[in-house]
Amino acid sequence: MNHLTTLIIGIAVTATSALAQDTVKVKVDLTPEQQAEQLYNAGITAYSAHKYDNAIQQFDASLALLATNEKAMYSKALCYFDKHEYEQSKQNAALAFKQKPTYDDASLLCAKSCLLLKDTNTAIDWFKATSIANTQNDKAPYNLGVISFMRKNYSEAITYYTQCLTANAQNAYGYNDRGSCYKMLNKFDEAVADYNKAIIADDKLYFAYNNLGSVKRQKQDYTGAINAYTNAIKQKPDYYQAINNRGRAYFDNKQYDNAIADFNKCISIDKNNNTAYTNLSAAHYKLKDYNKAIDAATQALAINKKDSDAYLNRGISKELLRDFTGACDDLNEAKNLGNTEATVFVNRDCSTK
Repeated sequence: MNHLTTLIIGIAVTATSALAQDTVKVKVDLTPEQQAEQLYNAGITAYSAHKYDNAIQQFDASLALLATNEKAMYSKALCYFDKHEYEQSKQNAALAFKQKPTYDDASLLCAKSCLLLKDTNTAIDWFKATSIANTQNDKAPYNLGVISFMRKNYSEAITYYTQCLTANAQNAYGYNDRGSCYKMLNKFDEAVADYNKAIIADDKLYFAYNNLGSVKRQKQDYTGAINAYTNAIKQKPDYYQAINNRGRAYFDNKQYDNAIADFNKCISIDKNNNTAYTNLSAAHYKLKDYNKAIDAATQALAINKKDSDAYLNRGISKELLRDFTGACDDLNEAKNLGNTEATVFVNRDCSTK
């Protein structure tokens, strides 16, 4: 978060005689420190107006008068960051942090700049420096958790997210992401608990509802999953991922008509969603509407020719319509793409076809 403090320095005062109506203006000579502050304030004004080059000039002028002004160094770094000049941003933020080693906003900006420069290891060092500079800074351990999660080191990520939540018990993202770590470790009860905490911290966090639904579906709590997905969709009506996922929960709960409605709704929002077409194919298959199953699978394959489940669904549907040649062609395609279920069908039904 950008913390820019504006301090207005008066440049003149007025004195009024009790016996006269004329006003005498008394000029005040500013010290170099006051002039530096005045220039800093001018830089803040320019920054707020998104005039970054002008702001940088003002901050440079301020630093020429007061070289130890860490606020000007940091604000200059912010300008470069917003200009997407991340190397310059990192350098100036590092100077601010060197000048004031407790300046956690500066070290955090260094870390963010390093991430955007794809220098993850250096970013980690800066995030750790931020945590040392301010143990109550929840952003640094949160980002360390994200990096560990992306590296699939889920146990380490949990440690960082817990550190984040110790600093800020209301960090909804921390609960959500820690829940995702537990999910990846198949610790579903812990995941459910964290997703619920995320929702309590921020009841508008739509993807936490979606994540909660996915874990409940894995726990075979299909009604709970459907309710969670529905809450996600209430928060974000065009959330096609949650709509597709709710359709999958309906499918698992053998409510195939509801599943079809959701898969079609997902497709109406995201016309290139091959997963929704493949799921739609499976739902039509369950209702023994094999022609519609074939049509939906064909649509999926038009989007993604490597969708092995779509080949499988279409192949089985063709077989039930006694198109054995077409069925085996599709099943072999699915098998060649690594679909183990298709391999069973090929070995059983296609060796003599």
